Amino acid sequence: MLRVVDTHTAGKLWLVVAADGTMYRLAGGQPLDPGTGAGVPAGRLIRGDCTPEAGSTTTCVGLTGLVLQSLSAPIKSVNVSISLLVVALSMAETADCSMSQPGVDPAYVTSRFWTSRGGALGGYARQLEACSYGAMTISRTAFTVLTVTLPCSAALLTCDQTAIANEASVIAKQRLGAAAFSRFSHTMFVLPVGVASDWGGLAVQRGTQTWLVAGAWGLDKMGTVLQELLHNFGIHHGWRDGYEYADSSTVMGFGSDCCVSAPELWRLGWASPLLNVSRASLMEGVPRVNVSLPATYLGPRGAYVKITPNWMGGAYKTNVYLSLRGRGGGDWGLSEEFVGRLSVHEALAAVDNDFLATADPRYDLIAVLDPGRRLHLPQHRLLIQTQELLGNGSHLLVDLCRYPTSPTDCPMPPLRTQCPNLPGYTWVRDVERVPVDDAETYSVIRSDLPSLLYACEADSRFKGFSWQASGGASLGGEPQGSCRVRTEANRNLTGSCLYTRIPVRRPPAPAGTPEATIEAPVRPLVMVLQVAPECGGMATASTYASTLTSLFWGQRGVASQLSACSYGKMSIDPGGFKVLSPVIIPCSNTSTFASSSPCDPTMAHTARILANRTGWAVLGDFNMANAKANLTNITYPTLPNDDSSLMGGADACPTGPELYRLGWATPLAVLNDTSLPEGLPVTNLTLPATALGPEGALLQVLPTWLGEQYTKQGGDSRLLERYAHVLHLQESVRPELSTVTPEFALVNLLGQGRSLDLPAFRIVIQARALTDNGRRMVVDLCRYRTSAALECRLPPIPTLCARAVPARGGFHMAPGR
Repeated sequence: MLRVVDTHTAGKLWLVVAADGTMYRLAGGQPLDPGTGAGVPAGRLIRGDCTPEAGSTTTCVGLTGLVLQSLSAPIKSVNVSISLLVVALSMAETADCSMSQPGVDPAYVTSRFWTSRGGALGGYARQLEACSYGAMTISRTAFTVLTVTLPCSAALLTCDQTAIANEASVIAKQRLGAAAFSRFSHTMFVLPVGVASDWGGLAVQRGTQTWLVAGAWGLDKMGTVLQELLHNFGIHHGWRDGYEYADSSTVMGFGSDCCVSAPELWRLGWASPLLNVSRASLMEGVPRVNVSLPATYLGPRGAYVKITPNWMGGAYKTNVYLSLRGRGGGDWGLSEEFVGRLSVHEALAAVDNDFLATADPRYDLIAVLDPGRRLHLPQHRLLIQTQELLGNGSHLLVDLCRYPTSPTDCPMPPLRTQCPNLPGYTWVRDVERVPVDDAETYSVIRSDLPSLLYACEADSRFKGFSWQASGGASLGGEPQGSCRVRTEANRNLTGSCLYTRIPVRRPPAPAGTPEATIEAPVRPLVMVLQVAPECGGMATASTYASTLTSLFWGQRGVASQLSACSYGKMSIDPGGFKVLSPVIIPCSNTSTFASSSPCDPTMAHTARILANRTGWAVLGDFNMANAKANLTNITYPTLPNDDSSLMGGADACPTGPELYRLGWATPLAVLNDTSLPEGLPVTNLTLPATALGPEGALLQVLPTWLGEQYTKQGGDSRLLERYAHVLHLQESVRPELSTVTPEFALVNLLGQGRSLDLPAFRIVIQARALTDNGRRMVVDLCRYRTSAALECRLPPIPTLCARAVPARGGFHMAPGR
């Protein structure tokens, strides 16, 4: 079978794949049809004699006696379940090559495909299923990661993909058995860690093999992984304005946390058009108006408009696709540039209209239109205009018209004034509130909505604002807006939008928190265990008594730390503190010893010193689990424990949810369906550092998310630097207050000026700025129905200066002028 690989940097690599799966490079490139002289397309079954390159068994410098046996067949891409074998390669040094490199951990590969480490939907496999509306899936039961070690060689070091695949496949067949290996429909080779290449991923076009590098541009990038898999199904790269790869609205270009474009949906058969527009269905000079185009993520039926401009006669060369993109489904991470806007693609008609064609149809993004815009395509004698978004951005009204000679031949409806939907506001089109006296006069005028809102909402008199997207003559047509004390319209003004603010509901006071875990002082018994000398135990435990006493009662000891962290709600009784050292464990009958000695677990607050974790030992008696961390959205490596908390082994206080669980601190606010309405942000919540005291020390967002902001003070004076002055987001697997040990996981850290969208919970959180010399942080929250970008209008983030935290003294920060 003739195959091709786009190497991205060195052109196309043509291959012949034998019946046993062995790949042979064709040094001469694409072979020619002996009868016509035309290039033989990929996917054609051929037969010929290979002239091998000297010293090589897999490169043909010549191909003679070429016979074409069968035509290329369409690649099935609907109702497909991929049985994927991932081969994680490592490299072992040899006598001729001293280099060795580890392979990617199989568990890590699996997590990328099947957990949230691979994206908000729960991994690459879930993303593919969402983007295809279930038409293409990866089989979970068949999915296998196999580790294969290859000897260090020039082929491996230079990323010779054919040699790597051939050698690794032989070993995989030996390990799995030929029959088991043959049951996999696709094979993905992940190169050893540290093996560099000028590509992040490669694939056999219309084949079954893919290659990925280990790291950010390969295995760790969802767009790369899905792009290479879809190359196997015949999909080429996305284009924009004539540049290959440049379409970042699709994984076939530079997009990552998104799906594919409308023409790619057509080619794959994953979605059908809302309209098929042609000469027969669109009459010349008769507009088709108010076409309600849904966002592509809403489903496979009616997902786009396909235009076949066959009215152009001999000038008909390309098709046109119209689609609305939004954040939802597999497009959860779509770039803001495309959200709520009309994407216009062109495609080479000769390829696009032929499902047997294997050439690149060049799906080219030529325009992205905001609502209220008009696009003239003279090469198609076509006018396209967008009206307003409907349904919180889920649909867009579109008008179409083809003309005989001039755009003026199309009696298009006028473009309606565009009043963007802003959560927390109502609006009326084409009216204005003209101030009637000095009390109503505002001097605030801004040319962009975020700045206008920020300025207006700072004034307690503010009731709404006026906005003209096309501006006034004095501003040369630039947008402008100004604040209003009253919003009752008193003048008609075409092109103006008058907004009225809906009163903001503040979150209610917390309904209550658990009682403090400990009211009476703790009386801990600390035992130092030592194996009996006759069993080989070291007689050193007796020296620990004074050390442990100092550890509890010295400066910044356990006693003072516990008191500071609990805001005085838990203390250690000096008279009740006792150290037993040593406690000898006999050579035999250790189980009897454990139940009859002072180690009896029924004794309250017993710390068995097996490691220097006395803080954990004390709180461990009060039904507190080890704190876990899963920092998936920041640059730190994933940590087994949350080392911002003493429950994770840190020299610091408990985290927000642990403080709440222990009854040591109360929330500043509890946000739920009632107190945080959809699309209506709760803003300017000034969250103090947990070190400042027990009242209002954290935000509790039900059902699962909690956040608190730390600084290095009080019991947190030795908090690791990466956790200071940032917003901590933690998930509670079981948030209910029960006798079950809770599980709290640190999932993200937000520095000031950063925001985070949590699509799984339809909530966006913004850590706007530190105040009070880093002791408090201003936080905004908003929950949404489908799109944070369209529904949540959070206050703009001010310009921030770099933070400096000296050992003593202080610095003042001010935004740039």
